[in-house]
Amino acid sequence: MPTYEYKCKDCGANFEVFIKSADKNSVTCPECRSRSLQEIYKFNLNRGGSSAPSACDTCPGGQGGMG
Repeated sequence: MPTYEYKCKDCGANFEVFIKSADKNSVTCPECRSRSLQEIYKFNLNRGGSSAPSACDTCPGGQGGMG
């Protein structure tokens, strides 16, 4: 199950919930119980699937400095 982050439009509370996508419409603010929420989207800019740098012709061993 994914974790979703929300900000309450009524009281301003930020919170995360660990729920199924199908249950997103049932989320309420844990502070004021409001359903007036804004989902906060997080973007993963690492599209390669690895946090290690790619191979580099000028790096020792051609391993992006890893070797």
